[in-house]
Amino acid sequence: MKAVILFALTACSFLPATVSAQVVTKGSSNIFIGYGQPNIPKLLVGGLWLNGNQASGVGPYTFAYQYGLADKIALGGQIGYVSGTSGPIGWDDPNAFGGTNTYHYTFSMSIFTALAKFDFHYLKSKSFDLYSGAAAGYGFVRFSFAGIENPDGASVAGGGFIYSVTGIGMRWMFVPNIGVFSDFGYGAMGMVTVGFSAKFGGKEKKWQKW
Repeated sequence: MKAVILFALTACSFLPATVSAQVVTKGSSNIFIGYGQPNIPKLLVGGLWLNGNQASGVGPYTFAYQYGLADKIALGGQIGYVSGTSGPIGWDDPNAFGGTNTYHYTFSMSIFTALAKFDFHYLKSKSFDLYSGAAAGYGFVRFSFAGIENPDGASVAGGGFIYSVTGIGMRWMFVPNIGVFSDFGYGAMGMVTVGFSAKFGGKEKKWQKW
């Protein structure tokens, strides 16, 4: 994390001393579409039976919308989805003839989140955004297994409070409305998220030196 902060501060030192407007302004709408790592369900269902090299996963994918409540302060919501499936796992079942029948099962885990998200944006720059934030809301988790030779299976699902923290986030705008971002933090959707971002509306405010 120290290296990330050092990188961000170094990048800021190359920005001009006088800029106009900033990425997040009052009344602006900001959209983030991202892909994260690691895939926690994939690690869990793969690692439980030491067949992680056979496990597969989808995501984590995230979509977030934030509204500029004030210059530098944004509030909105975020949804996310991630899933993992183990490779085939053998299960020996004794039969009536003194032998065993081997069945193969796959175990799956998925997480869906719907969170309220708050970010504070540090800089007054029209092309580079540095921010931190937190999100909290509802997480729904499903764990299931299914047979390959024997189709019988079962699943368990439940939900509850969940949260995530963005220790540091950075966004670069190629043009005034389109850019890329990278978040570093903690949560069910992984520790690192990268993706595309867009900004619409908002009052353009002139800034002097930061």
